[in-house]
Amino acid sequence: MAGSPDREKGEWALCFWCCSPQDCSEVYGNSFTHSGVFTIYPAGPTSAVYAYCHMDTDGVKWTVFQRQMDGSVNFYRAWDHYKNGFGHAAGENWVAGLETLDHLSRGKKTELWVDMQDFEGQKVFAFYRSFYIDSGDMSVI
Repeated sequence: MAGSPDREKGEWALCFWCCSPQDCSEVYGNSFTHSGVFTIYPAGPTSAVYAYCHMDTDGVKWTVFQRQMDGSVNFYRAWDHYKNGFGHAAGENWVAGLETLDHLSRGKKTELWVDMQDFEGQKVFAFYRSFYIDSGDMSVI
């Protein structure tokens, strides 16, 4: 097929790396400019995770890691559910777990935007210029 990578020349590795975005800002960098569900690779090429990418906020591309819209998913869950993730990226979810969030925020400047809406339609937001998830090695009481 024309334009396909040539394995003999090692082009598969190059294509795999360039097509393995770590977060939604890199998805946008690969010419996808609309919001939707994309595969990201927070811990490298073997760590595929489906995530909703919000591409419509003032030029910033957000990786959505918690999404609650209609109550179809119960968020009152045990710790291991949050550690491993639950739900579906296209609907209500807690993305692929705390370790994934650790990889998304590790070693780089990460911001957090929280949108909230009450049952009467009133909207508010919170913005944090610095955000990270620490590794699960610590015990929290």
